Parts: sequence; C-alpha cells; structure tokens
Amino acid sequence: MMNFDRRSETGAALPLALVVMLLAITTVGALLYFAQVSLRSGSAYRDRGQRVVEAEDGIDLTIAHMRNDRSRGRETTGPVVMDYRAIRTTCVPAAGSGMGTADR
Repeated sequence: MMNFDRRSETGAALPLALVVMLLAITTVGALLYFAQVSLRSGSAYRDRGQRVVEAEDGIDLTIAHMRNDRSRGRETTGPVVMDYRAIRTTCVPAAGSGMGTADR
C-alpha cells in the first residue's frame, strides 16, 4: 500500500489544468460574442446606408423630373409626388418658386 505525504504535490496539475481551460474557454467565448456583435452591427449599418442612398436617389429623380417640365413645382400646380422603389418623394413648392430658372 502506498503512503502519500500530505505535503506532496501529487495531483497539483489537475487544478492548474482546469484553471487554464476555464480561462481559455472564457476568452474564446468573449471573442465569439464580439464577432457576433460586429457582424450584426455591420449588417445594420449597411442596410441603413442603402436606405439613405435610395432616399437620396428618389429626391434626385424628383428634382430631375421637375427640371424637365417647367410647369411642375410651382405654387399653382401643387406638390410633386414620385415613387422610386419603396420610397415616396413629395416636393412641396416654396412661395415664389417656379418663377425663374435660378431656383431650379
């Protein structure tokens, strides 16, 4: 029968290995969570940017349409409404607009 001394370091590697594994698992988990958050925020920013570009394109299209037809965009003709993809653009004429070419 083996007699172990209480001051022996036999079995001390197991708790050390468990601590190292715990630290490694925590680090990998944090990195995976960070990667997931980065992917989600990147997707949200990309979608928002695309909506902003579509809205600007709709405004530019409406302005270009109004420039081709000088009777549109005056106070007497009322607002100009155009649909571009899922964007509805409404240009409301300002007081005195449409009287010359400087404001077009």
